[in-house]
Amino acid sequence: MTKHVATTVVLLLTLFALPAIADANASGMSARDAQIATTTVLASSLAGDELPPVAPLYNLLDWMMGLVLAASAIFVGWLVTLRRVVRQRTRELQEELDRRERAESALRASEHKYRLLVDNLAQGIWHIDQDARTTFANPAMAAMLGYNAEEMAGRPLFDFMDARGVELATRYFEARKDGVTERHDFEFLRKDGSRIYTSIETGPLLDEKGDFTGAIAGVQDVTALRATTEALRHSEANLHTLIESTDDIIALRNRTGEVVVSNGSFARLYHALFDVEVAPESQEATHLVHAERNRWNEILAEVHTGDAYHMDYAREIDDKMRYFAMSIYPVRSGGEIIGSSEFTREITDRVRAEESLRDSEARFRLAFENANVGVCLVGLDR
Repeated sequence: MTKHVATTVVLLLTLFALPAIADANASGMSARDAQIATTTVLASSLAGDELPPVAPLYNLLDWMMGLVLAASAIFVGWLVTLRRVVRQRTRELQEELDRRERAESALRASEHKYRLLVDNLAQGIWHIDQDARTTFANPAMAAMLGYNAEEMAGRPLFDFMDARGVELATRYFEARKDGVTERHDFEFLRKDGSRIYTSIETGPLLDEKGDFTGAIAGVQDVTALRATTEALRHSEANLHTLIESTDDIIALRNRTGEVVVSNGSFARLYHALFDVEVAPESQEATHLVHAERNRWNEILAEVHTGDAYHMDYAREIDDKMRYFAMSIYPVRSGGEIIGSSEFTREITDRVRAEESLRDSEARFRLAFENANVGVCLVGLDR
């Protein structure tokens, strides 16, 4: 069996390689005849026959050398092919390595830019893990709380607030676990114990499976803004108290004539005069439509040129004549007229007192001129 296998291998090598390397000159035979003869010999060997007596004529040594050369040629061809494949694969691997290196270089550059951006943001960036422990805080966030980033690393979120804050933050953190993104205000405790008021926009972080891995927040210090807002609210409350504590009729109009601030006296007067409802505490500008609107527009146009306007007028209200003195002044901001302020005072009592005085003087003069006795008035300055 082994003999037959070996002979088969030799036969195949001879069929494919002998025409290129057989040396037929030594025996006087052509390469084709040598191939046929050799094939015949090997075929006889496969059948179990002994080699024919003509085999020594083919120069057994040359025949065996041909087999070696044929095998060598096949091996060399395989090596050439292998070398070509290796070179191609090497080029492909090098190109892949170059692509990866470029991608990693671009990623490193991007990460560097991102780090610079985050580190130089005025807004705080705070990242916590699924256990609410700090995994990252940028310099602005750390400075906001009076720490450096290394001091905050690994510390629980709840270390930076009072008991009331812990209660609120726990609810907010549970909302993050439920996937809720939201914006809210929050009060933290600084390292020195002082309080800082912040506006936070925060959302959950999920892995590729959708599992909760933590939360990230953008934090802005609004302590100064809060103080300014409180001061403004206090100032507005004082102004409201002031204008509501007077019987004078007060209104502030914008450039288009809409009422932006007014007191209750103004609302009552306009309701009585024009049956127009005005909400004194409304934060929206009110455009008043009434019968004298065109006249008012002319007056406001004059005021918007920079001149104050003064006028006394009388109106019948509830079947009684009432008198008013009105002054309108331009309101400026940065040298530009942005509206007008209107101050009106009811002068009905004064007008009636003046009328009564004039009537009294008229009666006195009439009596004086028609008296039958001499009357003189002596100055009392001496």
